Order: sequence, then C-alpha cells, then structure tokens
Amino acid sequence: MDASYATIALKLAIGIIGLIIQINILGKGNLAPISAMDQVQNYVLGGIIGGVIYNSDITALQFVLVLIVWTFLVLLLKFLKEHNYWVKRVIDGAPVTVIKNGEVDVATTCLLYTSDAADEEDSEDFGGGRSLKKKKERNEKKFPISF
Repeated sequence: MDASYATIALKLAIGIIGLIIQINILGKGNLAPISAMDQVQNYVLGGIIGGVIYNSDITALQFVLVLIVWTFLVLLLKFLKEHNYWVKRVIDGAPVTVIKNGEVDVATTCLLYTSDAADEEDSEDFGGGRSLKKKKERNEKKFPISF
C-alpha cells in the first residue's frame, strides 16, 4: 500500500467533515434514515468515503470534489422531491390507505405473501394475497414436555 498514514488520516478527516456538512445542509439531525432514499444516500456516501480513503490514486482535492458533486446531487434530488409530485411519487412511492371507513384495510396493508408465509401450512392463497386460516386445535401440534 503506497498511501501514507498522513494521507489516509487527511482523507478520513475530509470525509468526516464532508459528512457533517452534508448533514447540516440537508437539515438532518443525524444519519438515521427516515426513508429508503436516505438509506441509499448513506450507503453511497459511506462507499465514497471508504473507497477513497485507501486509494492512493485519488488525491484529497479529487475527494473533496467528489463529495461536493455527491452533496449537490442529493440536494437536487431533495429539491425535486419537494417541488414535483411526480418525482416524489417515483422516489418515495404512492401513499397507502391503512384505514378505510373506520376499519383496517387488510387486503392492501398486510403483506403476508412472503416466502415465510408461503411455507406455512396453515395459510391459504386468495389470488395474490395470503390469509391465515383459523387453526382448529392449536394444542394438537404442541408436544408435551417431559423430563
């Protein structure tokens, strides 16, 4: 590895400062993701910082420029989400009605059609969604514990 410890430390410091600046510019209080897009932004930023620190071919100035470009892209995306409903819908998805007419809309909110639910023997397929059958007798399947 050709990179000296001083170069690695400098790039790490630049990365941390860039992270703090990005958090403050975006108006976040911390890195905790609020949406899936926040999570992706965190992953990419971590990949940028982690990939550049140990790469001796990328200078500190290039690293600063990459951080500036990434911060600009994130700000542009945030601006577009706030000012264009179509962009917001593409990025965040459509809202889902959880309660309809005073009742929980199970058909749209409960996503029971997963690989775990499909493996359950007490579930039944109703064309795209799964509904759990009532068990006749739960105690039949339980095994008595003997010592």
